[in-house]
Amino acid sequence: MSEQEHFDIALDPKELNIDWDKATVDEEELLEAGYPLALLVNWIENNIIAPFSVENSKRHFYTKEVFKATVYHVMSQKAQDDDKKVMD
Repeated sequence: MSEQEHFDIALDPKELNIDWDKATVDEEELLEAGYPLALLVNWIENNIIAPFSVENSKRHFYTKEVFKATVYHVMSQKAQDDDKKVMD
């Protein structure tokens, strides 16, 4: 999946249940919070987020990086939706 294609993965920030006050978060917590696995895999493959450590086969990320990726994804998703409306 290319970097552009990941915008096709819907992400509704209202449905995410994540503690943004924590400094780090692991992959399992992100999945439980409502992030689609395909989106996380794409972010990792395209170096949008990078695990800073792996413990017990769990990848750990800085919450700040996940937050930035989430904001960028939602804003880009919104821009795509707006472009589709203009094209219709």
